[in-house]
Amino acid sequence: MTPITEQVEKLRGSFKCADSWYVDIVDGLKSGADEENILKLVLEEMAKFYDVVNDREFKNIEQKYASSRMVLYKVGKKIEEIDK
Repeated sequence: MTPITEQVEKLRGSFKCADSWYVDIVDGLKSGADEENILKLVLEEMAKFYDVVNDREFKNIEQKYASSRMVLYKVGKKIEEIDK
């Protein structure tokens, strides 16, 4: 390898995490308030893709993904599907 390639590979390796970024985020939640805040953000982003028309539909999404662990599970499953 050329010196530049080696430097790029070394730098790239320094950014790798043992877990996926979304696992690190969920595992790093320190309090119930942190979990509530991140879950609210995730649900708002999901709502954009679900073409939510009214509050009732949004409540259904909130019930389906009631915890950060459930969201983490769903994200992991979707990534597995995409990787196939």
